[in-house]
Amino acid sequence: MTDRAETDEQREKRVGARIDDEQLDKLRAKVGYALGYTYQWNEVATQDAIRHFAHGCGDDNPMWCDPGYGATTRWGTTLAPPLFYMTMGEDQSPPLPPEVKEASRGALSGVHLFHAGTEIEWGDHIRPDDTLDFHAVLADVEVKESEFAGQTVITHHELDWTNQHGRPVVFQHEWFVRAERRKAAQTGKFDDYEEAHYTDDDLTEIDAQYAREEPRGDKPRWWEDVKPGDEIDQRVKGPLTTTDIIAMHSGWGWGGYNFGPLRLGYKHRQKMPNFWTKNRHGAWDVVQRLHWEDDWAAEVGAPFRYDYGFMRTAWMIQAVTDWMGDDAFLWRFWNRLDRFNFIGDTTWVRGRVKDVREESGHRVADVALSCVDQRDETTAHGDATVILPSRDAGPVEIPNLTRDRRH
Repeated sequence: MTDRAETDEQREKRVGARIDDEQLDKLRAKVGYALGYTYQWNEVATQDAIRHFAHGCGDDNPMWCDPGYGATTRWGTTLAPPLFYMTMGEDQSPPLPPEVKEASRGALSGVHLFHAGTEIEWGDHIRPDDTLDFHAVLADVEVKESEFAGQTVITHHELDWTNQHGRPVVFQHEWFVRAERRKAAQTGKFDDYEEAHYTDDDLTEIDAQYAREEPRGDKPRWWEDVKPGDEIDQRVKGPLTTTDIIAMHSGWGWGGYNFGPLRLGYKHRQKMPNFWTKNRHGAWDVVQRLHWEDDWAAEVGAPFRYDYGFMRTAWMIQAVTDWMGDDAFLWRFWNRLDRFNFIGDTTWVRGRVKDVREESGHRVADVALSCVDQRDETTAHGDATVILPSRDAGPVEIPNLTRDRRH
């Protein structure tokens, strides 16, 4: 058997690269060009794919999952959950010209990526049998200091999805923090964090919350009945398990990285070698495994495995769609991911109506949202704008996409 002891040189490479002016110049050369993501887990929005995604998020709303139910609604069909577009898209992004590709080669390769926030605007539903084109670019690069990892880089991405009829369906602005793994691991920010543990009484209380939950469904939530200060029904998510992470991947795919197991993994490693590091067995594995492997999570400064930002985004959106009912339309959403949500943590998604108003001929309600864990810490917060049916003005009209960046 070979000696698997790790040399200083091997560890230095595994822990990751440094942020410096040369790396920043390389990254900025990519502004305006494709991100390199591959979101096409699904080529077509089949009913199975829609249901798999919804169930992967813990959402069994019949509006997404039951064709018989969907046929009875004003839309005449099941719809995809609002975040389903993240599984689709024939990439139409502008590729890096050869000279830019060469000049930017290896930009911040090995510097870790943390999802920090998202804003989304919808211009239509996704329906069964839809196909989507996808356009995404690196829009901006910022350098900031953070308590977690010292000097960090914030990258802003702008993404569009358009359906087969040429109608813009979604605009998304997202931002990520890029941090040196070494610095993040050395801060000791989470040294006093303890893993979550639950009594039988705790689990009984969580189960009782699950038992109370159900979507509003076909009972319209009229705009005239909604008032500022109204609380939306909270939703519980947890205790978070590795099984929940696996379930999310079953519907979402691999988050745009397009790797796979075994020979597919080997082929991906040839294209993106810095996406792979040696695990504790001395075998190649993806850096993304920090969502299911404590050893690697510790290397980037997290005491335990943790969720994906898009999981909490899906949970916050579900709280809104359960509240608003079938006849409404989720128009805008944004969130900021404030803290990690670790394996074992339980999240309560809460919301309150901030404002009820008219905008561009639509009757809307603005809802403030938060994710709060068992430590009573807010791990994410954000807002949603919902177009509601009106007794006086009639049913919801789907808006045109504006692509306004508001955050």
